[in-house]
Amino acid sequence: MEDIIVFGKGAYYKYKKEEICKKYHVTAFLDNNACGEEVDGIRVYNPKDIGSLPKKPILIMASKKFFMSMVKQLLELNVSPSRIKMGLLEKPAFDAVENALQSTNTLIKVVDGKLNIKYLDTVYEIKDIDTFHRLAKQIIDKNNPWIDRLKELPVDPLSRSFGTERGVAIDRYYIEKFLADNKDKIVGTVIEVAEDTYTQKYGTDVKDSYILHVENWGDVGKKHMKMNLATGEGVKENFADCIVLTQTIQMIYEVDEVIKNLKKLLKPGGVVLITAHCIGQISLNDYNNWGEYWRFTDLAFEKLLKKEFKDVKVQAYGNVKALICFLYGLCLEDMSEEELDYFDAQYPMIVAASVRKEI
Repeated sequence: MEDIIVFGKGAYYKYKKEEICKKYHVTAFLDNNACGEEVDGIRVYNPKDIGSLPKKPILIMASKKFFMSMVKQLLELNVSPSRIKMGLLEKPAFDAVENALQSTNTLIKVVDGKLNIKYLDTVYEIKDIDTFHRLAKQIIDKNNPWIDRLKELPVDPLSRSFGTERGVAIDRYYIEKFLADNKDKIVGTVIEVAEDTYTQKYGTDVKDSYILHVENWGDVGKKHMKMNLATGEGVKENFADCIVLTQTIQMIYEVDEVIKNLKKLLKPGGVVLITAHCIGQISLNDYNNWGEYWRFTDLAFEKLLKKEFKDVKVQAYGNVKALICFLYGLCLEDMSEEELDYFDAQYPMIVAASVRKEI
C-alpha cells in the first residue's frame, strides 16, 4: 500500500475516503485552515509546513473549483511536480467528467506549472480552470448522446393540465402509493379535502366520511364541513381519526396555522396524511382561485410538522425522468412502474408525511 499525503479533507475527500483508504496509506493531511487538529488520528498540517514532511506523493482531493489553485500553491512551495497526484482519477467518480476520465486510460501530469491530461490519445494542456471547463464540456458531450436530444426539447410543455387529457397525472402515482402504504390509518371519522375519492378507495374501517371545503361545496348527498385551516374557522376540536390532506398545504400561505389547526382537529392518536410537491408545475386553477405559495423538501416538511407533532414520518418520491415527463405533461401511462419506483433524493417530486397526534 502506497504512502501518500492528502491535500484536502473536506466533502470531496469524504466522498472518496473509503476507496482512498483501501488503496493508500494516508500519512498526513494538508489543509490551508489547519490548526493542529487530526482526521481519523492523522495529523493535519498547513501546506507551508510541507518541507518538514517526508517526500511522499501528494494527492489533491478537491473539486474542479479548487484543484488548479492547489497545484499552483504546491509548486510555489517548491514541491516537485512528480509528487503531485490528482484525485480526479480516484474512484468513485464525483461527477460526469470524472466518470468519463476514469472509464479510459486517462493520465494526468503536472508539466511546467500546467496540467497535461491525456484523454483518448490526445494530450490537453490545462493552464487554468476555464480551460478545464472547456475540456470537461467536450468530454461530456462526446460521451453522452442524450445531450443533443435534450437540447432539442421544446420550450412549451405537451400539456399544461398535468397530462390528464391523455391519462392520469404522474404525481398521482406517488400520492396513491403513499396512501396505499398508510391505508390502515384511514379509519373511523375521516376528513378529506374537496372530495372523498381517496377515503373511499383506501379507507379500511371508515365510520364517517366528511368532505372539507373552505366554501362548503362538494358532491350532493355527502357530508360536508365548511372549514378554513388557515384561520381556524369551523375547526372542531378532537373530531377526526384521520385527515387526508393531499396537494393542499402548498395552496395555503399560513402553513404554521394550518399545522396547529390540523392538530386541534385530530382526536388523540389520530393521524393526518399530507402530500405536497417538492418540484412541480403551478396548478393555474388553484393558483387563480386560492393561490399556490409553497414547495417543500423533506427536511422542510419534517421541521414544519415537528413544531406541533412529535410522531412525524416523512417520505419523498420521484426521480429526474419522472419529473421531466411530469413537467412536460406526459401521463402515468407513458411510464413504467420500474421507472416510477426508482428514487433519486436529489430529484423528489412529491413529499409525504404521516403525522400522529399524541394520546
